[in-house]
Amino acid sequence: LVTGHRSPNRLPSQTERQMTSPHLDFLVLSCLTIEATRAFYELLGVSFVREQHGDGPEHWSTHLAGTVLELYPAESRA
Repeated sequence: LVTGHRSPNRLPSQTERQMTSPHLDFLVLSCLTIEATRAFYELLGVSFVREQHGDGPEHWSTHLAGTVLELYPAESRA
């Protein structure tokens, strides 16, 4: 028996799954056509709010199943 190794016949525990399951918290899309991109996601049922942080560009933001999705105009991310 080797300590620290899981038997190939045993399913991973919840803790093991949580430690190995990737999770995406934040996703920024840089969009050449931001209004067309927003319209596409809205057709899928996603609602956005307009945001601006400090002197940064105006952009669109939403929360999807624990992930923040933001749409930025492409020229502002250079």
